[in-house]
Amino acid sequence: FRRVLFRSQGWRLKQSAWPLAAFLMIHLVYAAIQRTTGADWVHGFDAHLPPNRQAYGVYRVSGFMAHPISLSHYFMLLLLMVYGLLRTQARTLARADFRRWGVVAALALANLILSGSRWPLVVIVLAIAFSEGRRLRCHLKWFALGIVAVCGLLYVEGTLISRIGELFNDQQSLYDRIPRLLFWKMHWQMFLDHPWFGI
Repeated sequence: FRRVLFRSQGWRLKQSAWPLAAFLMIHLVYAAIQRTTGADWVHGFDAHLPPNRQAYGVYRVSGFMAHPISLSHYFMLLLLMVYGLLRTQARTLARADFRRWGVVAALALANLILSGSRWPLVVIVLAIAFSEGRRLRCHLKWFALGIVAVCGLLYVEGTLISRIGELFNDQQSLYDRIPRLLFWKMHWQMFLDHPWFGI
């Protein structure tokens, strides 16, 4: 139904890559500004991100979203969708279209890395590895090359590697290293206390 609706409105997959890439480029510039200055234009041109959004001398980017986790979640979904498109349509897409969607994927990845979120990168790698299954062995060279490229970007960006390093710091408790675990533990306890009617 959606395909018919989109086509009746004149939408074509080929035509959407460049507008999406243009938006992602604008967002990337804004994310770079926000990362260094803390500007939060979503809440006004004089608004700034709160101090708790700083990590290792830069701000965790939320872009046009309210929070870095929301932003990184959507970029993760976009990257997985573009990967799925390129993977399933590789034989039917023209080379120029393949390149356009590759640019979209590269810009989405750059935005995701600037968000400073760790887990979406792990989820992307695991989702691709899981979906490819046995075929991964045939394309192991490209998969490994992709991981090396992402690690290179992480090294250049710098702060995300430090945030990942926090996970392996023995000087802090597990809850200090992964604060979300405490939230999940408390919510699980709340559920166990009131499983039928909630709180």
